[in-house]
Amino acid sequence: MRGMIRFAWIACVVASLAACATKDEALKPAELVSFESTAAVKSRWNASLGGNIRATGIGPFKTGRIYSRSISGNKTQQRFFMAFDDDTLYATNRLNKVYAINRSSGKTRWTQTLKQDIGAGVGVSDALLFIGSLKGDVIALDRETGDIVWSAKVPTEVVSPPQGNGSEVLVKSIDGRLSALDAKDGTLLWNYDHPQPLLTFRSQASPLLVDDQAFVAFDNGQLLSFGTKEGDLRWSVRVSQPQGVTELERAVDLDITPIAAGPFIISGGANGRLIAVSRGAGKITWAEDASIFNELAYDDSALFYVDEKSHLHSLSLSSGKLIWDSEVLHRREVSSPEIVGQYLAVIDGSNILHVFDRTNGELAARRSLPGNGYSTPMLSDGNILYIFSDNGLMNAYEIEPK
Repeated sequence: MRGMIRFAWIACVVASLAACATKDEALKPAELVSFESTAAVKSRWNASLGGNIRATGIGPFKTGRIYSRSISGNKTQQRFFMAFDDDTLYATNRLNKVYAINRSSGKTRWTQTLKQDIGAGVGVSDALLFIGSLKGDVIALDRETGDIVWSAKVPTEVVSPPQGNGSEVLVKSIDGRLSALDAKDGTLLWNYDHPQPLLTFRSQASPLLVDDQAFVAFDNGQLLSFGTKEGDLRWSVRVSQPQGVTELERAVDLDITPIAAGPFIISGGANGRLIAVSRGAGKITWAEDASIFNELAYDDSALFYVDEKSHLHSLSLSSGKLIWDSEVLHRREVSSPEIVGQYLAVIDGSNILHVFDRTNGELAARRSLPGNGYSTPMLSDGNILYIFSDNGLMNAYEIEPK
């Protein structure tokens, strides 16, 4: 009998060790795979602008606590966004500088140094750029000169770029409050106070403005649509429902900016779903289980995203059905995807650019990058890819078939 008990105990220990080994293996970043390169990544220009991330922490706000999720490596950082118009690329950094860069040459057109600690940038609309500060300032700059046009205050810190449509500027504060400002002078037009959960990730989602309609994702898993002129609530839809025992497990923050793709508004976030809703009525057309912390990319027929395991997915825009997925970058801390020409580009936590054929998910090219960390989402125009590293290196690459 004792022999049987001892055998059972040993079997349990072995099973537990095997389970731990399997779990550890699942968390291990994938090794780089060999492949036949079918695309070339060529450098067009580079510029040094100074670091573009800001260390952040966990702190109190109106309804609870903010959880700062690691964006790259083991650091908790506030990332900034780039923006561009016809011939100029706009960026900001932790030194509170705003830059206008010639997209063709990489030369600086103007620089503006702000007195406020920048928390979010850059939003662009018509003749203005918009920057948010860590103390609730919203600053509008002249797009051509960088001169300050106006400055306004919102209730708390702003960590996602304000967005405008030429008439109104919408600003989402970290405590869940939404403010609409007059684009001419920053006067407050209306505001909306949305309930927040007890624990949230540090918000990154910007409002999406399409003509006079705004689409705003909140940390309780809801996507709301407003009229931009008067703030009338047009519809509300639940993207994700909190589940689990702990507050962290129940977090359903929608920290990625919604996108407008054809007749759909697409939204997703942590521990929940990715959904496509009709623009006018807010009716869900399709929904897929997904946990997403990075921005989305899309073309005429497909949606692309990276999940929390750094797996890449391509879904049909019209149905949400899977077109392809790839696990070759498993747990490699992959960035937001960006479409560049016929390809899909991502950057991993080892500062390596990976280029995929976006029709089938096959690897097409790979290149080590000179910067250290890439929290800022990439931008592209045709076959040119713009990349801004956490230590302030900006690069433009041309990606073409071999």
